[in-house]
Amino acid sequence: MSGTRGGGGAFLPLIGGTLAGALLFSGTIHAGLALNNLTTTQRNALVSPATGSLIANTTTAKPNYYDGTNWLEVPAYNSGTITTSQPFTLTQTWNAGGVTFNGWKLAITDTASAAASRPLNILGGASATTELLYLTVAGRLYAGAPAYAVGSPHYSSVGNTDTGFSITATGVYYSINGASVAAIIDASGPEFLFGSTTAFGWGSGAADATTADVKIVRDAANTLAQRNGANAQTFNGYYSFTDASNYQRFALKTGATTVEFAAETAGTGADNIDVKLTPAGTGVVSVSGPTNGQLLNLETLTESHTLAAAGTSDTTIQIPANALVIGVTARVTTTITGCTTFDIGVAGATTRYGTGILLTANTTNTSPGTTNPTIYGAAVSIRFTAVGGGASFSAGVIRVTIHYIRATAATS
Repeated sequence: MSGTRGGGGAFLPLIGGTLAGALLFSGTIHAGLALNNLTTTQRNALVSPATGSLIANTTTAKPNYYDGTNWLEVPAYNSGTITTSQPFTLTQTWNAGGVTFNGWKLAITDTASAAASRPLNILGGASATTELLYLTVAGRLYAGAPAYAVGSPHYSSVGNTDTGFSITATGVYYSINGASVAAIIDASGPEFLFGSTTAFGWGSGAADATTADVKIVRDAANTLAQRNGANAQTFNGYYSFTDASNYQRFALKTGATTVEFAAETAGTGADNIDVKLTPAGTGVVSVSGPTNGQLLNLETLTESHTLAAAGTSDTTIQIPANALVIGVTARVTTTITGCTTFDIGVAGATTRYGTGILLTANTTNTSPGTTNPTIYGAAVSIRFTAVGGGASFSAGVIRVTIHYIRATAATS
C-alpha cells in the first residue's frame, strides 16, 4: 500500500493506485483534526467510500461527508460576537425532476409540551430578546411588528417593498407604492375604511387582466357615487334573477340629457310592473325645479270615516285651499245601513265623486268625478249622502282618500 500526504499531516492511503474509500490519518496534528484534502473530482473518484467518511473539499473550501449514497456539504455557522457579515448558509443543488425535495425539514415528535412551546423562535434586538418570528406548536405563525409607517409595510414583496400591509393593535393597514393608506380594517369599529381616492372597481375579465368599467367611489362626505368618466351609468336592483335573459328589476339610468327610473323584465319576469312612489306619514311626492325651490306636489289625504246618523256625513279631512283635485276614492270597510245607496261629493255638488254606490263591505268607488279636475279656492270636506230607504245613515264606515295636486311658490 502506498499513499500521499495531505495538508496538516493527514495521510491518504492508496490501494493499487486507486484512492481508498476508508481514510486513515497519521502524522503530527498541531491544531485540531486535519481532514484529507481532496478536490471535488478526487472526492467523486473514491470507490465505495464508507458511510460517514469525511474529507476537506478544496474546490469549495468546505468539509464534506458521505451519507451512504451522496457526498453532502457539512453546514457551517458562526456563533458569538462577530464584526463582519458571516451568514449561516446552506446550499444544495436539486437535479432530479422526479424527486420532491425538502429544503429544510425539522421533525418534532411532540408527545408532551407546554402550550407556549415553539418549534421556531427567531429573536433579535440589542439583547436578543425581541421575538421577530415564531411558530407555535398549534401551527400558528407570528411576526413581530414595528410601529406602522406609510411606505414601510410590515409585509410586502421583494420587488415592491413599499406596497403591502401592516398589522397593529389598532387595525390592518394596506398601502400602495409608498402612498397614503389605501385601506384599513379598523379594530375600534370594527369597520373597513378606505382612502378618499380609493375606488371599488369591476371589469369584464379576471382581476389581473381587465380594466374596471364599473366603479363605486366617495364623492364627498356622506355621498356615495357610481361614476366612470363621461360614460353613462346604470344601477339595477333585482326582485328576481335567473340569468341575463330571465329577471325582474328596476333600473336607474343616466344619459347625456336624461335620468331614467325604469321597471324592466325579461323571460320569466312578470310582464307588467307598476312603478309606485310611497311617502311616509304625511309626506308628499314633489317635483321641483332646478332652482328657487318651487314645487309641484302630488298628495293624498285619507280618513277612516264613521258615518253620522243623519242624511249626510262630512269628513274631518278637507280638500286644501287652492288644490287641484284629481279624484276622491272610497272603500266601504263596514257595511252601511239606513239607505239603499249613497253618493260622494262636496257641499253644493253632492254627487261630484260618485253616485248610487252600494252599501256592502269592500265595495269601492274610484270615479274621478263628473267635473274633474276641480280647483277649490277654499278648504272643503267630503260629503256622503244617504239615498233611498230611510235616506239616513244608521251605521257604516268608509275609507275615503282625496287625490290632488298642489303647487308651492318659490322660496327665493
